[in-house]
Amino acid sequence: MSRVLRLKRNEKGRDYVVGDIHGMFSHVDQALEYANFDPEKDRLIVVGDLINRGSETGQVLDFLDRPYVYSVQGNNEDMARDILGAKNVYTSYESDEQRAEILGAKDKHWLRALSPEKKQKILERLDELPIAIEVETEQGLAGIVHANVPHGLSWPEMIEKINADDKKTIGTVLWDRSRAKGDDNSIVEGVDQVFLGHTIADNVRQAGNCFFIDTGAFYNDEQGAVYYSEKYPKDWHLTLAEIGLKKEFYLAARPQNTGPVHVITNIGSLDMVKILQNDRAATTCHIHQHTPIQN
Repeated sequence: MSRVLRLKRNEKGRDYVVGDIHGMFSHVDQALEYANFDPEKDRLIVVGDLINRGSETGQVLDFLDRPYVYSVQGNNEDMARDILGAKNVYTSYESDEQRAEILGAKDKHWLRALSPEKKQKILERLDELPIAIEVETEQGLAGIVHANVPHGLSWPEMIEKINADDKKTIGTVLWDRSRAKGDDNSIVEGVDQVFLGHTIADNVRQAGNCFFIDTGAFYNDEQGAVYYSEKYPKDWHLTLAEIGLKKEFYLAARPQNTGPVHVITNIGSLDMVKILQNDRAATTCHIHQHTPIQN
C-alpha cells in the first residue's frame, strides 16, 4: 500500500472531491451528471468510507476500477480489512469484546456472504488505498484525508508520519472527530485546503482551512426518500465539490428538502456559486445561484 498519493495539477479538466459514499454509488453518478463531469478530463477523489450501510456496497470494486476515481482509506475500509484478515490495520478497540461486537455489526454482513475469491480481491484493492491524497491545483495544494489532521501537526509533518507508518497518527487520521466537532479551528500549515468526511453534518462545515463534506448520503435512499431519526433528524444528501474554490462556495447554504445530491462547482466566475440539486417533486435539476460574501 502506498500510504500517500500525490496528483499533479490537472491541466485538462477539473478535480472534484466527494463525501462519504457508503455504498450509494447511484448518488455519485447523479452528482457527476449534474456537474457535467468529463471522465476523459476530470478526476474524482473520495474522502473514504466508500463501503457499508448503503445497498450498493457490493459494487465497490467496479467503482474503484473507474480510471478517474481516487480514494483515501476511511475507517470503514480499515474495519473491512480487519474482517478480511489484513495484518496492518489501524483501528483500535477498547477490548476484544468491543472488536467482536463492531466487526459483527449488521452492516458488515455483505463481506461475510462473499466467496473467498471475491473477499481476496476486495482486500487487495482496499490495501492499495492511500491514507492521504495531495492534489496540486492552480490555487495551491489541496489535501484529502478521512477524519482529521492531528492537532499540532503541519500537513508535511503528518505526511512524514503516515509514510513512517505511525499507527497513532494514522489512527487519528482515520477516526478522530475533534476538529469536526469544533474543538480545533486552527489552520493546518503547509497545505491550502483540506477536505475530510467521517463526521456527518447537514451542510459543509469549516474548521480553519479544513472542510468537512460528509453530509449523510446513506440516509437518503435511491428513490430520494430521507430517513429521519432522533440522532440524525436532518435532510441528508451526498456532497460533490470542485476542488480549489473560495471558501464561500463550499459554505453557501443548501436549501432543505431538495434531493439526494448537492453539487458545488465554479460556473466560470469566482463571484458566483452553482449548486445543483435533484428536485424530488419535479424530478428535474434545481439550480440555485448564490453571491458569496466578499472578503
